[in-house]
Amino acid sequence: MSSFNQFGETLKPKAPFAVLRPYIAVLASLTLVLGLIAAAHVASRQIPISFLLLIPIAVGAFLGGLGPGLFASILGLAADHGLFRESAFDAQRLFPHVDQQIRFVLFVAEGLLLSGIGHWRRLAGLNARESVRRRRMLEQEIGRRQILEESLARSQRAAKSQFDEIESLYAAVPAGLCFLDRDLRFVRINRRLAEIHGIPAEAHIGRSVQEAVPEIGLAIVPLLRRAIASGEPILKEEISVAMPKGSQTARNLQLSVFPVKEDGEFVSGINVIVEDISAQVSYGEKTRLLLALEAGRMAVWEFDFPAGVITWLDPMNIRPATDFEGAFLAWVQGIAERDLPSVSEAENLPVQRYGREFRIVLPDGNLAWMKAVGQPVLDDQGRCQRLSGVLSDITDRKRAEESLRRVEEAEEAMREMDRKKDEFIGLLAHELRNPLAPILTSAQLLKRRGSERPELIESAADSIERQVKHLTRLINDLLDVSRIARGKLKLSFEVADMASAIAQAIEACRPVIEKNRQELVLKGTDQPLRLWGDPARLSQIVANLLMNAAKFTPVSGRIELAMNQVEKEVSIRIRDNGIGIEPDELDHIFEPFVQFERPLHSGHGGLGIGLALVKSLVEMHGGQISAASAGKNQGSEFSIRLPLS
Repeated sequence: MSSFNQFGETLKPKAPFAVLRPYIAVLASLTLVLGLIAAAHVASRQIPISFLLLIPIAVGAFLGGLGPGLFASILGLAADHGLFRESAFDAQRLFPHVDQQIRFVLFVAEGLLLSGIGHWRRLAGLNARESVRRRRMLEQEIGRRQILEESLARSQRAAKSQFDEIESLYAAVPAGLCFLDRDLRFVRINRRLAEIHGIPAEAHIGRSVQEAVPEIGLAIVPLLRRAIASGEPILKEEISVAMPKGSQTARNLQLSVFPVKEDGEFVSGINVIVEDISAQVSYGEKTRLLLALEAGRMAVWEFDFPAGVITWLDPMNIRPATDFEGAFLAWVQGIAERDLPSVSEAENLPVQRYGREFRIVLPDGNLAWMKAVGQPVLDDQGRCQRLSGVLSDITDRKRAEESLRRVEEAEEAMREMDRKKDEFIGLLAHELRNPLAPILTSAQLLKRRGSERPELIESAADSIERQVKHLTRLINDLLDVSRIARGKLKLSFEVADMASAIAQAIEACRPVIEKNRQELVLKGTDQPLRLWGDPARLSQIVANLLMNAAKFTPVSGRIELAMNQVEKEVSIRIRDNGIGIEPDELDHIFEPFVQFERPLHSGHGGLGIGLALVKSLVEMHGGQISAASAGKNQGSEFSIRLPLS
């Protein structure tokens, strides 16, 4: 901030009251002066009004400067020429020799003079304080700069010492060392690494790896990029690289890469340690590699795209497999033709790898699953020069995954069966227990008072008969489901009248419908439609659907039964305005022992096998059955289509 701005800030008041204080003092002093003038007027004493009015001007000028002084002058003029113009204290009486205009000019001049003097005095005080403040700030700034200069000098000495230590370390270490920035340009390199590269150390500085040593760059640039992208070190990575002309044809190098992070996250560069381990590589390593590949059921391959040649190390002899060569080459060629990022574009990206799983037929005729993984080596334009990878046999893994999937499915099916079994046992016990209570009660009544009241005997007998019929129906349904499951249910086929079968079903269900005060609407049920089927089972189909509608339709509800001919089929629809079926329940509504809702009426439970039995009987007659519902409390509709004879 400039000195002018600092001075301007010094002149600014620090609080609203500091601005108003001179004006308040002007008003207070003017009020006091006016009070004195008024008191003199009451006492009929003559006083110099104009001189008294100079007092507020002096107060405002000395406290606030020019502004409050001018404010007091204006108020004084207004008071002098307004309030006391006609008073007995006119200046002509006190000073008969002074003209009114001269008196006015003198008053204004005196007010301006007082205001100027006060303003000059205030500015002089502010300038003095500002000078003291600036002197102190300058002294503090000089002290801070001296401290910073001393700290900078110490840091420079420490940095130089560390740099000398690093230089001596670089020169003394027998391994190759270098530091690369994020663009993979050489910042520092030691003599040993320059000897490995075969070019002077000075030829590296400022150049990228691929510019300085392009042959080595093709092999190590992907590793370096991976370390920069991941921020994780790479330890003792062995690579085989072609060396520059004039040196031996190839060397085996061992690389360790250590990212250098700023603020704990951003990778600003990498330290690289390179060791030439060519002398350690022996011919026996290839033999050991073949043994390891064979034990791991793996093969190693490398595809040279410019030459179109693929090199294999294949102890498993996979290549003769049926259609393997064509499928594998198509996959490899597809990678080469992809729009891969260039070297400059992929500097901050992790190394790309491609993989594929496919099934082959081995020469012995067995099926096998293989997994191919490849990593491309790119040139400066992003073209794929080589693709190196591994082929592994994952047949055992695939079989294990398939076995695990089947085991999980079987376990889930068993859990579901156990759950349904438990539900069915509980439901069966409930349904068998319900009729026993009325039977026991009726038997006790007959035993105690049967001889006294004949009407009680008839009522008890009717109750026992109803409950026994209910038990018989439950047991018959269970037996039918069991016979169907075992393929033992036999139908007595003949030419059956569907109208007659529907009439028998209505007659069987009428007591329940009438008890619930439900309306049964019939449409076309008296048509003489004949089909090839078992009359008793056809009647059972309709009766089960009617009974189901009665159970889930409220009192005074409506049940509609319609039959008509559609081409060469008879269509039967049973619709109600009951509790309906949820959409996700429609797919399971015909499964055995499934109950989503309890019946609306007591005494009409079930085992959840009625609809499953209906579906099986319809299909045994060559027909189809479907269920539809708009949702909860929207009613439901069951449709049956059976072929005519």
